[in-house]
Amino acid sequence: MTRWLLLASSLLLLVPAGCDDKNKDRDESDDESDEETKEEKGKAKEGKAKDEGKPKVFLDCSEAKGGGYLTSAKTAQAKSSIGAIARGAAAAYEREYASAEQPDEVSTHRLCKSATPVPAAGPPKGTKYEPKSDGTDYETGDEQTGWRCLKFAMTQPHYFQVGYNAGSGYKSTELGLPDPGPDGFEAWAMGDLDGDGRPSLYVRTGKVDKEAQRLKLSPVMSCVDPFE
Repeated sequence: MTRWLLLASSLLLLVPAGCDDKNKDRDESDDESDEETKEEKGKAKEGKAKDEGKPKVFLDCSEAKGGGYLTSAKTAQAKSSIGAIARGAAAAYEREYASAEQPDEVSTHRLCKSATPVPAAGPPKGTKYEPKSDGTDYETGDEQTGWRCLKFAMTQPHYFQVGYNAGSGYKSTELGLPDPGPDGFEAWAMGDLDGDGRPSLYVRTGKVDKEAQRLKLSPVMSCVDPFE
């Protein structure tokens, strides 16, 4: 027994001085590293959440990837409508107008004034809207204003709110796209396919070149959060 006690005492004497302190420092360092890692992960998660909250803006909507087959099928109608509205705006700009005050005088190169969005209440939430044929929706406007001026109408139910703005009140600039300016227009479609309250926007713009007396259409369609 005495021999074992002497051996244990000898082993204790062999332990380097300050070893306990080093182990303690190492433990504290590990704890600090864990805290730093947790903080870094927290910041990364917060940054990701902020990025996810920002609108995804595409000047050329063809660059937007994803959405799946069903979403693509639903957005195809919106893209087709926007193209038709833009062509209607270009045709109206070249159309001849007779002045009410001077019927014998004919003028051209005039943009249609803004149209009332359809549906007026906002984008349908995950469902379709059926246009009315009671003098509202696409039957509003006149020779110089809105849908009648653009000669555009939709009779089939659609997932998007459809609109046309000229001169001001642009949806595109509100969501980070270029401003068409006071001599421009935008044809747009806004949707909420998943019904989460966050809209998607598809838009094509045009702008009058006053010197050339010509309406220039944007070469591509732009979009914001296209798969929402």
